[in-house]
Amino acid sequence: MMHSYLLSFLLIFHNLLLVNAWDSSELEMFDLVEELGKTFYEFMSIERTASISDIKRAYRKLSLELHPDKNPDDPDASRKFRQLTTVYHTLKDEELRRSYDSVLDNGLPDWRTPVFYYRTLRKMSNTELALLATTFSIIIHFAALWGHTLEKRWMLVSSLKLLLTIDAEIAEQLKEIASPTLWDILPIYLIRVFFNFIRSIPSFISFVIKFIKDLAEEKKRTKEEIKVEWEVARMITKFTVSFKAVQCSNPSYARLPISHYSLQDWTPDEEAIFIRLTNKYPGGFPNRWRKIAEVLGRSVADVTARASAISARMSERMQLNLAVFLYCHQMFHPLWAMLKLQTPQVLDSWRELCELSNWLRWWWCSWRSLKINSVH
Repeated sequence: MMHSYLLSFLLIFHNLLLVNAWDSSELEMFDLVEELGKTFYEFMSIERTASISDIKRAYRKLSLELHPDKNPDDPDASRKFRQLTTVYHTLKDEELRRSYDSVLDNGLPDWRTPVFYYRTLRKMSNTELALLATTFSIIIHFAALWGHTLEKRWMLVSSLKLLLTIDAEIAEQLKEIASPTLWDILPIYLIRVFFNFIRSIPSFISFVIKFIKDLAEEKKRTKEEIKVEWEVARMITKFTVSFKAVQCSNPSYARLPISHYSLQDWTPDEEAIFIRLTNKYPGGFPNRWRKIAEVLGRSVADVTARASAISARMSERMQLNLAVFLYCHQMFHPLWAMLKLQTPQVLDSWRELCELSNWLRWWWCSWRSLKINSVH
């Protein structure tokens, strides 16, 4: 719909932009020709073939007669002196004088030229411009509605012609396309959009309240679930292995001394060196743990035990991140689900309100551009 407005605006005002070929001096000259009622040469009492010196001499003579200071009792003295100044500047400039002579020979630009409409708009008041822009917008809006309707019908009829048999679904869609009525005229349409938006506010507020309540209930419900999932995730990494004491079948083995090995504590620097060594000697490297143990000055059992501890610690961090992700998903997933279930009336009202604001912005910019051009 807004594309139709823009296209119509460009088509209608394209000709008005052509007035850039006419400068302000020529436009003032056209206005003065209509206002004066006689030729510039008759106004200055000179011949059409007068030279520049004759024009200056006549101007000095008339300026002494028509100057407002010389005629304090004449209310039109300022207007007459302004006319004299415009006539003088027109005739002393060769290009403007040729343009004025062309007006004398051919007349002022008529309705077939863009400058005619531009000059008409410049003379309008703010009320007249607002009324013209409103009428113009109503006509464009109604024409755009009919154009949109006829385009839909033409597309569906073209689809029907391409089919050997009439498609019942397309035929039903063709019947559902309603023609624009008086209720679709722009002022009535804007009023309907405004009241539909007002009517949708209570339902939107109730939706927000319901969503907040549901979100609070969801938070209460998911807290316990998250705790349970977190405990389950922690229990997965915890396991115990019980070894049954092995009975020695050979009595000589039972008399051997049993040596208990205790792991030494690791400093943070040793752990950092250990991690760098694991990157230096990756998995599959021959005698990997023995090489690392020789560099660190520890036993192979101590090194492998520390590797298992670090691996378990990293696994716990990954499970913690997973639990946080599950918590965030359960917190924000209902919000997305509720947003997708919003009532179509609320969305339509917001969409129509945006369309209304775009149209008002377009109308205001058009009106301002006309006023600025009329001032200049």
